[in-house]
Amino acid sequence: MSLIFDFHVIKMRRLALCISLRVSWAALATLGAAAAAGGGAPCASVSDCFGLGDCTDGACVCEPWASGSADCSVLLTRALPASDVAAWGYMNSSSPSWAGAFVQDVRGDGRWHGFVGAMTPGYPNRTSNFGAPEVVHLEQTGAGGGAAGAGEGGWRVAGAPIANVFQAQASPLPASQGGGFVLFSNAGAGSGLRGLMAAHVANASTFSGPGGGVPRMSNVYSPPWPSPAGAPWICGTNDWGAVVLPDGSVLGSFRNGGRHCANGSYPGWPAEQLGLVRASCWNCSDYRILTLREPLFAHQSGGASNEDAQLFWTHRGVHMVAHSQDHSDPSIPHQTRGVVAFSPSADDPSAWVISPRAAYGPSIELSNGSTLVARRRQRPGIVFGGQSTAGAAGAWPRRNATHISNCVDLVYSGNDDGWGDAWTMLQPLAQ
Repeated sequence: MSLIFDFHVIKMRRLALCISLRVSWAALATLGAAAAAGGGAPCASVSDCFGLGDCTDGACVCEPWASGSADCSVLLTRALPASDVAAWGYMNSSSPSWAGAFVQDVRGDGRWHGFVGAMTPGYPNRTSNFGAPEVVHLEQTGAGGGAAGAGEGGWRVAGAPIANVFQAQASPLPASQGGGFVLFSNAGAGSGLRGLMAAHVANASTFSGPGGGVPRMSNVYSPPWPSPAGAPWICGTNDWGAVVLPDGSVLGSFRNGGRHCANGSYPGWPAEQLGLVRASCWNCSDYRILTLREPLFAHQSGGASNEDAQLFWTHRGVHMVAHSQDHSDPSIPHQTRGVVAFSPSADDPSAWVISPRAAYGPSIELSNGSTLVARRRQRPGIVFGGQSTAGAAGAWPRRNATHISNCVDLVYSGNDDGWGDAWTMLQPLAQ
């Protein structure tokens, strides 16, 4: 039996605390339009546009949703409805959530489904976001396939959660490999496992195919411990995720370092550094670390400390949106700072570029002109909707990015490491 929550749980007093007349990201939309009118940033290749635009006649021509800067690395979002912010995400006062994956049930009724990392309700220590994790399955309550896509209507909890996994990313599986999608996650502390977890989900409406039920997450890659041979920068891995590429192969990511590693245990400590793994399919045995000698983005501006990476692909190559720990711009607190990165190659770590600009910040614009100011805005993801458009022979199809998802905390008071008031937000991208 599905349990339906009242998602209108934000107390007005809390909203009042968060309303601000600060300059919103709408101002960036104006700057982006001005940049487009005057021409994009100079470029020699699509990497100079961070893969979110084309390099045409020596200038970047950005996707509308990535045109907040002339080099296509600042995301443009649309305002949320002020009267119904809670309907554009998942709010549950007894279970703080940390965002996740949103996919459309293209084999069924067209409704959207979410797989959201959260804290098990009733866990006694609300100040620890590593305690008793689970992934909650959400189902869209509004009519599916509408213009608002993943943001239309509210959400209800559908079925039992998946225990002992901390987060969720989801990728469509090519029809040649059975279709459906693969749910990826990071092994939870209570599982006794390490590394990348995954499960195949045949049909989102029935969660795991005929008969329903919770998919069984299995450990598809467990990294060498404590450190792989020849990888002096890796002291321990966490924050695992992955994406299935159009040819069925897999590109995965992990985070190294931070407070999980001893003082001085690796160059750059305590920066949180990113690494990549590669495999020929999601459940194959040939996972290998691509970034053995040094972390991804080594020596790049903005690349020193990042986490919560979500990988995705477009017709231009492979991408990443992540939580940036860059402190170079004090006007955008690192606790709310996003960043985009791109590579035209899934196999060459040296081809990756990361933007020094913030892809988004703390401000969440509302339709009445006011602004919510997040204290924490992390674990980002890009949601794709609609039908893909076939590319040229051998090329990856074009996709339509519709939303950005984040875990958002508007209060974050009295917490050390926890997410006592966190909720999962879906915000439309400019089209």
